[in-house]
Amino acid sequence: MHSVLISLILFVQSASPAAQSSPGAPADWEMRPRIEQLGKDVGQLKPVFDRIQPGSWAVEGGPAAYQKQQKACADGLVYVQNAVARWSAQPDKLSLMLETLIRIESMDQQAISLSQGVRKYDNPAIADILDSLLNSLSGDLEWLRSQSLDMARQREKELEVAQKEAQRCRTQILQPNSPKN
Repeated sequence: MHSVLISLILFVQSASPAAQSSPGAPADWEMRPRIEQLGKDVGQLKPVFDRIQPGSWAVEGGPAAYQKQQKACADGLVYVQNAVARWSAQPDKLSLMLETLIRIESMDQQAISLSQGVRKYDNPAIADILDSLLNSLSGDLEWLRSQSLDMARQREKELEVAQKEAQRCRTQILQPNSPKN
C-alpha cells in the first residue's frame, strides 16, 4: 500500500505543469513574451476607440446603437487587457487562455460593426485605421486559437494518463494477494 501511494505521488508530481513543460506545449517563459505582446497589440485599439464619438452621428442619421457599441468596445478592451494580464501571470492556465480568446473575439466582432458606422457616419480614414488594427490582430487570434487547442489536447492526454494510473493503483490496492506495506 505504501509503495503504491508513493508511486502515485511521484507520478502526479512528474506530470504537473510546474514540474516540466508538456511536450509540444511551449514553456511558460516562452509563452509570456508572446502574451505580453498580445496585450500591447490589443492596447493599440484604445486611442482609436477613444477617438470615435458616435453621439455626434445623430446629425448624419446614425443610430444610437453605435453609442452602445462604442462603449462595448471600450469596455471589452479593458476586459481583454485584464484577461491578458492574468493569463500572462499564469500562462499554463487553460481557462485564462480561453477567456482571453473569447474576450478578444467578442471585442473584435463589436469593433468590426463599429468600424462600419465610423466609415458611414464619421471619418473613413479612422475606419481604415481601426480595420487595419483589427486585421493585424488576426495573426494573434490564430495563434491564440492554435495554442488553446494544443493546450486542451495536452490537458486531455494528461488527464487520461492520470486516470489510467489511478485505476492501476486502485486495482493493485484492492487485489486480495497484494502485499500490504
